[in-house]
Amino acid sequence: MKLASFTIVAIGALLFTCPAAHAAAKSCLTGSDPSVATDPTQIAAVRASIATMCPCSSFDGSKGLKHGDYVKCAKGEIAAAVTTAQLRTQCKGTVTTYYSVSTCGLPAGPPAAPCLTKNTKGVVKCAIKPTAKCKGTVCSAFTACIDAADTNADGLINQSDSGSCNVSGPAPIQFTASLDAAQAGTASTATGSCTGTLNAAQTSFSIMCTHNVAGAFAAHIHSGAPGVAGPIVFPFSGAASPINETWSTITPSDVTTLLAGGDYVNIHSSNCMICPGGEIRGQLTQVP
Repeated sequence: MKLASFTIVAIGALLFTCPAAHAAAKSCLTGSDPSVATDPTQIAAVRASIATMCPCSSFDGSKGLKHGDYVKCAKGEIAAAVTTAQLRTQCKGTVTTYYSVSTCGLPAGPPAAPCLTKNTKGVVKCAIKPTAKCKGTVCSAFTACIDAADTNADGLINQSDSGSCNVSGPAPIQFTASLDAAQAGTASTATGSCTGTLNAAQTSFSIMCTHNVAGAFAAHIHSGAPGVAGPIVFPFSGAASPINETWSTITPSDVTTLLAGGDYVNIHSSNCMICPGGEIRGQLTQVP
């Protein structure tokens, strides 16, 4: 395959942000707007959804499965998240860049990978290039620049990163949950869904849920097998949809239970005050 058969893609806004942009109140992941604090959780949830709906391994460069098709698929999930307030509009471009600067859907040859460079001022840059053409550090273990170069895990690639490939280690684990009345033992017609991400270090669990429960006043993660009521292990700070939470105090024992499928999410409402399992409920399961 000739080099001209695909376009070398380079990182854009993630590379370097001027001080004025960092100070902007409405920027993604940085700035003075209090809602910036929710960006990491929202982005993790959207990335989990994209991993499920647009798996990189399914885009092999053939017709309909090219890099542009992959980015289009990711953009669809990103747009849906913005529309349903599961992702701030300010983060739309940032997250889109995560997927446009990747090898997913590129032809098999010549082999391409994230290529990292760091200039004398310490600014880190990343581009997808044929490995033979990289004049910096090749990160062949990664498909996307953001995962290869973001060594401080702040969602950005800039002078705060090391310029070396991220240390290989356990990958984040994605979860989903489908909430309904049957699992809660109620007659409600309400439904809901959640996506979650256990970080690579297995020290925090980010979760995003949407639902149409009327009068929702409480929501939690419980420990319990399907159909079994169990104790609350992580109470959400609110129950209004969409829910964005990070379980930052998760313990190794909690992780073991979560990985074993022993946790569920439920939503309580004023319509079902005596429902011990909430109005709707759903078991958290790993994404294959």
